[in-house]
Amino acid sequence: MKLPFPETAFDLVLCQQGLQFFPDRAAELREMHRVLGPGGCLALGVWRPIEGSPGFAVFAEALSHHISIEAGALLPSGPFSLSQAEKLRALIAGAGFRDIAIRPAVKTLRFPSPDEFVRRYVAGFALAGPRRRCGRRDAPRC
Repeated sequence: MKLPFPETAFDLVLCQQGLQFFPDRAAELREMHRVLGPGGCLALGVWRPIEGSPGFAVFAEALSHHISIEAGALLPSGPFSLSQAEKLRALIAGAGFRDIAIRPAVKTLRFPSPDEFVRRYVAGFALAGPRRRCGRRDAPRC
């Protein structure tokens, strides 16, 4: 993607829970670097390892068991794909950023029920298409 802003236009670029989903992360980071002015700051939010998110770990295991190994791998390869600090640091440095500080933080998500948790997250990732077909008369058994 090309940001529609001139070079050095900003003092701060914020990317909250997006970088792990970009098809060309290195190019996106270079673009973020391009629009930052001298002394500017990049703030990223990415997910920590899936092991630190028990609900998602169980969800990934259930997908692997009930749908396919590939379906279960979608979570670690998507939202959690930048959870290793050194991998993230190398990616950011490769785009020209310096003085990189990675500060882990813990956030708590609450859902009304396990069903609602699954509904919200399945709707937002690669299984959304197959899931939406379930329930139609012409759909295969789901």
